Amino acid sequence: MDEPPPKRRGPLLWLASRSRRFWLAAIGATPVAYVASLPVVFYLRHHLNFSFGSLGVVLFDLYIWPLFFFSRCLPRSAREQLWDFLMTFTH
Repeated sequence: MDEPPPKRRGPLLWLASRSRRFWLAAIGATPVAYVASLPVVFYLRHHLNFSFGSLGVVLFDLYIWPLFFFSRCLPRSAREQLWDFLMTFTH
């Protein structure tokens, strides 16, 4: 009863108190999670009937936009293959 209750902190203070190992793991896991979720996104886009301009199509296009943006760093042949692959699922 002599101990005061622990002070509740918000999410920003919780994130600020994380270790360097936590941040390295989080930064490393982010691209892995993004790439691992692509098959699910392609499956949903292919099997759900979205009309052109619907919210689902807009969200899908926003989701794959980083792939198009970062593909500019690839050699031309790899970039064209990636774009062809993505176009088979997007249209």
